[in-house]
Amino acid sequence: MARVTHVVTIDEVARQIGENLELVELVSANSDNIDYGEKIWVDNGTEEGITTFTDRGVECLQELLADIRTWNGGILGFLRAEKCEPDVIERIMADEKSREVQTALGVSLRWTCHWSFIQPRPEIRRVDHDRLVLGAIGGQAHHDPGEDAVVAPARPTSATHCD
Repeated sequence: MARVTHVVTIDEVARQIGENLELVELVSANSDNIDYGEKIWVDNGTEEGITTFTDRGVECLQELLADIRTWNGGILGFLRAEKCEPDVIERIMADEKSREVQTALGVSLRWTCHWSFIQPRPEIRRVDHDRLVLGAIGGQAHHDPGEDAVVAPARPTSATHCD
């Protein structure tokens, strides 16, 4: 069995997978939700410590969140079953609505930092135009949402010969 040599903190996991940190904390709070040994508590000298995940732990978390979204009641049902405070539910569900809008429009955003300005700036990585147009008129696109739209063909390199 391979030894774990790399872990990611819970806040970084939430950022990387585009999930609300509070939701990730709630889902991962139950040790039965993540495979044994894939969620690691790191002692940093405080009572709370730091929760980290192995790569497989991140996959488990993503799989569980995807699964919860298919349950009757979805994320809201999960939060109610966990007896979360109303303000926590409100914050998480606001992020969920934003996520649903991005998914419905076929837009995925990524924040990047440009050193010349030292400010994060959103970049649109993919726009699914079929889903955007049909979603606006209430139809349903027959387009694989996992497939990236081709924006332009690759530019020829110096090794490419055009005959």
